[in-house]
Amino acid sequence: MRPSWRATLAAVPLLVSACGPAPSETAGVGSPSIVATPRTESPSTAPAATASATPAPAGLAVDSLVEILVTDLVVRSRPGTVPPSTILDGRLTTPDRAFVVAGPVAADDYDWYLVAPLNRGDGSRGPFGWVARASREGEEWVRSVAAPCPTLVDLAGVISLQPLERLACFGDETLTLTASVIGCGAGGGPWAFNPSWLVQVGGCGIATDASGDRVLLYRVPPGSSGPAAAPVDVTGHFDDPAAASCTVTSADPVAFPAPSPEEAVILCRSEFVIGAGP
Repeated sequence: MRPSWRATLAAVPLLVSACGPAPSETAGVGSPSIVATPRTESPSTAPAATASATPAPAGLAVDSLVEILVTDLVVRSRPGTVPPSTILDGRLTTPDRAFVVAGPVAADDYDWYLVAPLNRGDGSRGPFGWVARASREGEEWVRSVAAPCPTLVDLAGVISLQPLERLACFGDETLTLTASVIGCGAGGGPWAFNPSWLVQVGGCGIATDASGDRVLLYRVPPGSSGPAAAPVDVTGHFDDPAAASCTVTSADPVAFPAPSPEEAVILCRSEFVIGAGP
C-alpha cells in the first residue's frame, strides 16, 4: 500500500513557493510582464551615454541562471523606463540569483531580460519581471552564473535543487531516477492550472526515504500511468511541451492574483512529467 506523507500534504508551499509569486509580486503584471533597474542609477534618470573604455557586457542566455551584482535592482512590468512600464514592489539585490526567461529587449538605451528569481536562504524571493542588464556606461548589474548541477544525476541530487535550478541543469532531458518510496497527498488552493494534469496542488511524488522531507512530485500525462510500487526506476523529464500553453486562473483574484502568462509557463515547465522527453 502506498504511504501518504505529511510532506506531500504540504504540496501548496512546495509548488507555489518554489517558483511562484507572492500575491504582491504579480500585481499589475502585463505582457511581456515586468522590468528592472537599480535604485543606484534608475534608467529613467541615468545620464546620457558617454564615451567609455568599459566593454559592453556579454548577453545572457535564456534558460540559464544569473546573479545580481548590485543592491536594490528595480524590477519592472515591461522593458523600458517610461509608461506603460511600471516599477514592481520588491527589489533584487546581491547575492540573489534568477532564471532567465526571455530577452534581450532593447528599450531606453538598456538591454532588458525577463527573470524569475530563485528562493533566498530565508525562503523569500524577489519579484518576477524585467531587469536591466547593465548601466549605459557598461557597468554590470546582472551576470551569468553556473547552475549547481549534480555530477551524479540521481533522485537525491535532483531533489536537492530548486525547481528553476533543475530546469537550468536538465532542460527537457530524459532522466531515470530510482525511488525507494512513492507517496500521494491531497491539497487545495485558489489557483487552477490548465492543463490540470500538469500542475496540481498535491499529487504523488517519489523519494529516497519515508521521512517525507525530500520529495519530487511527478505528473502523469493523459494515457500514461505512474509507478505502482517502490522501489522503482521512474523515467521522466522537466520542460514538457504542454507547458508552452499553460495558464492559471484564481478563484480570488484580489487576495490571490494569478501569475502572469509568462510566469505560469515557467511554473509548468518546472514540473517533472512521467515519460521520455520530447
